[in-house]
Amino acid sequence: MKYILLVLICSIIAIIIYNLLNVYLLKKIKVNKWIILALAILVFFLPIFFNNFNLNQYILVPVQSILFVILLLWFFDLVSMGKVKKEKQIKIKPKAKPNRVKNMSNNEELKNKKR
Repeated sequence: MKYILLVLICSIIAIIIYNLLNVYLLKKIKVNKWIILALAILVFFLPIFFNNFNLNQYILVPVQSILFVILLLWFFDLVSMGKVKKEKQIKIKPKAKPNRVKNMSNNEELKNKKR
């Protein structure tokens, strides 16, 4: 039960941090999406390299997990933004008819003559 609560709290913290970073920082930074994916993969395998050092695992593992989730969400956001392309909206403009008033008076006269 203790681990489920820890995972739930870490995921909520990661989503809150990602949303705040996304609003204020991540949308303004233009980075290649593959660099972000490479960083996420590097952070995912980071505990293998730090396993030799005597670091507090209770702090390192949640921080590493939160950082991995943030980078992965940023990558997915960049991928989804790349696919959206705006199509030009076609505006239909009516054809200008400058002699319409002249033609209307002539057309009315022709109609009256035919009757």
